[in-house]
Amino acid sequence: MELSSRQYRANPLKDCVTTMDKKELVKKLAFLCMSDAGLTMHKGCINASFHLSMCIENKDMAEYAIELLKEVGVGYRYSENEKYFRLDSKTHPFLTTLWNRIYQDGRRVPSPHDFKLLDWEAVAIMYMCDGNIQIAGKRWYPMINMCKWSYAELCWVKHQFKEKLNLDINIYKCGKYYRVGVPAHHCDHFFENVKPFILKSFYYKLASEREAPKG
Repeated sequence: MELSSRQYRANPLKDCVTTMDKKELVKKLAFLCMSDAGLTMHKGCINASFHLSMCIENKDMAEYAIELLKEVGVGYRYSENEKYFRLDSKTHPFLTTLWNRIYQDGRRVPSPHDFKLLDWEAVAIMYMCDGNIQIAGKRWYPMINMCKWSYAELCWVKHQFKEKLNLDINIYKCGKYYRVGVPAHHCDHFFENVKPFILKSFYYKLASEREAPKG
């Protein structure tokens, strides 16, 4: 199978070699690309490529992403130094389909099509990529930075979280950007449900792996 393609096909899923449920593959890659990863349409290319860069301590995320790229059937290049890793793929029609849904007018948006697949694993992906854990009083609170999305888009995202997961989130303005946080009454609910999907290097973002707050 040709690992890179410059021809767009109507049903790109047919080009994937995946043995994974195709909706699972779409969900994992889409929410990764709506978070820390990205998709690029290079000049002269018809199809998009995938890229991801993180601290080397989070190398297990590179391994996670590589397995997804293998399921797509696209070639990739991995490099690292003492601080960071970088993962870049070749182009593929499947990645172009994601790019068309996630990128609008030069910016990333919460894709309505892909948010149909929102579940706790998708939330865990967003939390690993863009989340942090904060202390307030006697409780750890999870936060997810969503500065790439507008307030109106986050209001829509908030509705999706409530409707599909029965999870409440609050929207906070930080300068000219926004982030979302889980209120106290749903913190335990959040941590319990994302924990099965959190990669080892991100365990520090789980309340169960932290000392109980004092005070």
